[in-house]
Amino acid sequence: MHTGNYEIKKIYFKINEVADVLGVSTALIRFWEKELELYIPKRKGNKNTRIYQQKHIDVFQNIKKLIREDKYTLKGVKNLIKKRKQNPLPIDMITELKEAKSFLQIILNKMKK
Repeated sequence: MHTGNYEIKKIYFKINEVADVLGVSTALIRFWEKELELYIPKRKGNKNTRIYQQKHIDVFQNIKKLIREDKYTLKGVKNLIKKRKQNPLPIDMITELKEAKSFLQIILNKMKK
């Protein structure tokens, strides 16, 4: 989205937007959440609305790659996730830093107005 001289990057996404980005169905995303025991925060005030951030989309992209390209089974992906939770990879930190940078950039742009 462009507003004035700066671009506003979306911070939160609905499940159908995530499905469109990934090229999968919303049912598959819900299935992955349930079977892989992923925690996705719910929007306050509406218990049925899932709210996703870029870090969640990145996780789903990795899951999709592991299953479809690398030929992992669901059980194999689940084991991999458990290992990563025990020993977080630097990529988690990189994703968080990118999100912080985007957020700070939005604030900076608003201050320049």
